[in-house]
Amino acid sequence: MDVDPESDFRVKFHAPQLAPMHIPGWDYSSIPELVDIPSCVPDEDTLVLTELLHRLRSATTPDDIERHLRALALIWEDYYLPKFPIPFFQVRVADVRAAGGSLSTALPLYDEARSSVISVDWG
Repeated sequence: MDVDPESDFRVKFHAPQLAPMHIPGWDYSSIPELVDIPSCVPDEDTLVLTELLHRLRSATTPDDIERHLRALALIWEDYYLPKFPIPFFQVRVADVRAAGGSLSTALPLYDEARSSVISVDWG
């Protein structure tokens, strides 16, 4: 999916190319539990995520951008989600799955995140 990284996409610790922005109603930028990195994530892990996103934003060739996007998606799925099964990472992994067309594997993660974020009325 070709997405302008300078668009109105404002979800921190995320990448617009990995977000299913084509799905109506997708936007959780106003839900702090899904936007702000949780305090249970150690500084070392936050730093790794920050560095990956910085490398992605600094990439200039399509091959480099794709490589960094793949690395980011894999680390969310293979490292962060198992270590921190919390809404913050559940929605990011679900977004990657949904953006890739696998709604059947994305929906259970969205449901888990939704049921965990009980302080917010999702409509």
